[in-house]
Amino acid sequence: MLHCPIGLLKTKSPFWARIWYDCLLSILTGTTTAVLSAFIYRYALLKGKLETIMNWKFLTFLAFLHIFIQAPGWVFLHICASNTTLIADLIVQRYPNIQKYFPNNDFACTTVDYTVEPPFPHLLMGYSMFSMSGVIPVIVILVYKSRKLLQKLLKALIFQLTVPTCTIMVPFTIVVICMTFGIGNVAYFTQADYVLGTLHSTMNTIMMIYFIKPYRNRLICCKTACQRFLVTNKFLPGYILRIWASTPSEVYDQ
Repeated sequence: MLHCPIGLLKTKSPFWARIWYDCLLSILTGTTTAVLSAFIYRYALLKGKLETIMNWKFLTFLAFLHIFIQAPGWVFLHICASNTTLIADLIVQRYPNIQKYFPNNDFACTTVDYTVEPPFPHLLMGYSMFSMSGVIPVIVILVYKSRKLLQKLLKALIFQLTVPTCTIMVPFTIVVICMTFGIGNVAYFTQADYVLGTLHSTMNTIMMIYFIKPYRNRLICCKTACQRFLVTNKFLPGYILRIWASTPSEVYDQ
């Protein structure tokens, strides 16, 4: 595995390169923990036990879990990636064409080889897969129990499970599996995963507006108020407003 931070995070220190990789893993696993927290909150709300999870002890534990769930991975990474010179030589021997890019005196990289400091490289990849995808069975159980409590939310629950699974958990788990089994040429797939992961919040917002009626009604009210404002102040031509309005009477009645 070879991960080189560039741009604002570029550094010549292998230690700080590993720190930035720790931060990347923590962001990914923290996101999956946040998704799990949302389902726990909804389940507690439906069960009437919201006060149980909203006390400061549980919230402190949840905050601690968001930040330190990847802590074992930090330890595994710093153990298996500490011998940077040996790992760099092995990578160059295995991939000779990389010599013009790596090693580079301008920046340091996080490097891991499965033949150096075993079994910690495998523990690192195994724990990364577990921390990113291990929450899926728990979420499925919560969705099933929530379905039994409130049948009308079934579609919303299914989509809310599908969105983070397809945009965050599964893609990055596939990347870790590829690195675990030494499958090369996954750089473009990894970059695509970063872009796909940023769509999670947008897709979740659209889903909430579509499935949750109060949010949808509020958006319609904002749209109507905006139409009235534009009609009153004549900011747009009338024919555009007539196309935009739900019915022509919304324009002419003002």
